[in-house]
Amino acid sequence: MKTYLLSIILAYILTKFAANILLRIARRFNLLAAPEENSLFPFPTLKGYSALIIFPVFLLSMIISLYVNKRLPEFYTEKSNFFNSLMIIMILNIFLPFVIKSRKISITLLSAFNTYLAYYNNINIDFFSENLWFSLPLTFLWFVFFQMIFYNNEEHTGNNLLITGIVLINLFFITLFLEQILSSQIFLVLGVSILSLQTYTSHPAKITPTRNFYLWYGSVIAYISLHNQLKFTILSLLFMIPMANLLNSVRSESTFSMSLLKNGIPENRISRILFLLQIIAGIAGFSMIIMRNELISFFIAITIFIVFYILLTQEQHSGK
Repeated sequence: MKTYLLSIILAYILTKFAANILLRIARRFNLLAAPEENSLFPFPTLKGYSALIIFPVFLLSMIISLYVNKRLPEFYTEKSNFFNSLMIIMILNIFLPFVIKSRKISITLLSAFNTYLAYYNNINIDFFSENLWFSLPLTFLWFVFFQMIFYNNEEHTGNNLLITGIVLINLFFITLFLEQILSSQIFLVLGVSILSLQTYTSHPAKITPTRNFYLWYGSVIAYISLHNQLKFTILSLLFMIPMANLLNSVRSESTFSMSLLKNGIPENRISRILFLLQIIAGIAGFSMIIMRNELISFFIAITIFIVFYILLTQEQHSGK
């Protein structure tokens, strides 16, 4: 336990140190862009390279965490211990950000607890695994996409750069946690539920569908990439942009479907066709993760889309 706590403190200090060095260098050479009007993640951005400033911090934190994990002793893996840990984590994810007003403190504590859950259930990381290094660029890729897609007015501060790095460490460990315990689909649902609850850690006072989606979707992308299922990953990535835009439009409307009709579907006919194809491909990609059968997955995707489209059409007519 002492080794674990020391490793968390060490990772936190080194991450903060790396973040401060990056910010000093960026300010020294006038590389920081002016505060953007629309941005989900409230950290400084490099001119012309939005979100890329976090990557060195992200990579350094990964290496530190992987090394620390190699040095930790193994823990018991009884089912009772797993479910007890799971319940504790779920409760903490819900209440801790509201009890502790400081986002930096609450996210740091949640990161420690969630990492402990992974360690407690014998997560063994192979540092030289091809699957592991295959997943790193994809995990970062969806992060950059969401930085560019979602919009939220926030101040840009160095502390938030650190917070973002800690959240990414969190996501990575829980992804590895999913990788190890996926003997049953119920574990995937439980693991993703934890990620969804972690929405509270990003912006405790502003809980929106976009943030739930970003955490949940990121875990799915990283999980697929860990299995080297490239075609499933590509299909799911196709789903990202239209769905993210849909969820982003939800915040200003009272119902999901009405906001979709007003803001989500492109007016141009060609754009609309591409938009619909992306949704079908995305649903099929998610279905393939569970069904492991391409034909069944596309059938499910098309069926869901037809039902969804009929419901939207009915509400549009009733609205008129």
